[in-house]
Amino acid sequence: MSLASTSPSSPPWIETLRRGDWLDSERARGYRNILLILTGAAIVVWTALAVAHGGLDPKGKPLGADFPCFYAASRLALSHHIADIYIPARHWAEQRAIFGTKVDDPAFFYPPPYLLICLPLALLPYLPSLAVWMGLSGSVALAGLKPLIPDRTALLALAAYPAVFSNLGHGNNAFLTAGLFAFAVLNAQRRPIIAGLVLSVLVVKPHLALVLPLALLVTGRWKMIAAAAVGTLSLLAVSYLAFGAEAWRGFFDVAAFARSALEGRMIGDEKMQSAFAAVRVLGGSVTLAWTAQGVVTLAACGAMALGLRKTGDVATQAAIASCAALLATPYLYDYDLMLAALPLLWLFREGRRTGFLPWEKSVMIAAFLLPLVSRLIGSAIHVPTGPFVLSA
Repeated sequence: MSLASTSPSSPPWIETLRRGDWLDSERARGYRNILLILTGAAIVVWTALAVAHGGLDPKGKPLGADFPCFYAASRLALSHHIADIYIPARHWAEQRAIFGTKVDDPAFFYPPPYLLICLPLALLPYLPSLAVWMGLSGSVALAGLKPLIPDRTALLALAAYPAVFSNLGHGNNAFLTAGLFAFAVLNAQRRPIIAGLVLSVLVVKPHLALVLPLALLVTGRWKMIAAAAVGTLSLLAVSYLAFGAEAWRGFFDVAAFARSALEGRMIGDEKMQSAFAAVRVLGGSVTLAWTAQGVVTLAACGAMALGLRKTGDVATQAAIASCAALLATPYLYDYDLMLAALPLLWLFREGRRTGFLPWEKSVMIAAFLLPLVSRLIGSAIHVPTGPFVLSA
């Protein structure tokens, strides 16, 4: 059955969602502007309250809830306490010593190459460091997504995307990873060497790049593969020389804790957008969750491979690869949906150029709002939404 076909007895609301006529340009601009005003006001008020209370937000936590994890890692590295970074109790104690209050991240789960990025963070006081981090990583995201932002309308739509607000609130690295991913896949054909080197930096968060080796093999990007391999090995070597074997031993030790944290619901399944988390939210066992994640990962890889072989357009290939990447990982927070900006911008551009297919507008709206509502729905009524919307 094609997307365009519907049963004559379909309820009116189904037909409305299928056509998407209700979302015309004027209404879309209005909703976008309302969201921009509300999120902008929330950011300003929240930040002002935190600054007035010594960097603590109204919940009593440091502004940028996840950034203390990176900042404490920087402090420990600069003071040559490398081993302590990967000992959860000591890393958490360092965070509490800095802020004197509750912090969210119990451990530093990132590989040593990420320490190269974190290292200079503690050279500044906390709030200026957070501002610089958000500004620089946001610039990386903007630069990576730039080919899909043709005009002011698209730029404002990106600014209103709730994943932007979520990442700002968490002080996390989703701007950085989305920008690196987007730049690499959108420049795969034109600048394969540079794209491969940029892609190698995703070794700092490798679970978001699980599908990319397959994507590069399917599309025959041999220069990019070689450049990515050289870049990755270089980053691994530099991190080893900078932090020593103890950092790598610590990382492999804490990796086991990361898995137990995921399986033991220490992270919060309602915050996650993966198939693994969806099964756990619905009450399924760990075994069933891993089975479901495996099936979804294989299906995403298969669909990606078929899709990539059917088109030579780099932007289309990038949109396909990014959707597959989001579905393939079991560890996906709502702010990581910043990467979904790539297929959303692509759909927006193509829809304006050639018209929207049936259901496309409704799926776009669902994906656009996903970072805003998924955690709330998962917490309130225990219904997972992430993998279903991403699959659509």
